[in-house]
Amino acid sequence: MREFIKRLMLLTALVLAVTSVLALVANQYFTPKCFLIALYFLLSTGIVCGYVHKLVQKNPRIFSSMFLLITFGQMFVHIVVLFLFLLINKDMATYKTALIYYLLMYLIYTIFGVVSMMKMVKQANKK
Repeated sequence: MREFIKRLMLLTALVLAVTSVLALVANQYFTPKCFLIALYFLLSTGIVCGYVHKLVQKNPRIFSSMFLLITFGQMFVHIVVLFLFLLINKDMATYKTALIYYLLMYLIYTIFGVVSMMKMVKQANKK
């Protein structure tokens, strides 16, 4: 689990560094809300993968039946958060950028989460 946390923090640091550079180059589009989006995905991915880690430690076989439910639940929560974010964010200058940034973060962190969950299951099955 420590290795996962290190990789998640490294990914988030990289994402925040790229976001900072983009904010300096195109500051009219990038707002502090973009940084909050990245931190939201850090927390949500950490919580979900932490739950999966506990689940896999108890019984690795249960993961295969729960994977679809976990993925669907996570996607549903992200859609609700995106909808609420767009309702709150009325500034049209940053609207499209924030939407694209959110979807890009969703893609990056979902791929990272799925790969990490699969590694957890493989390690648990070896034991």
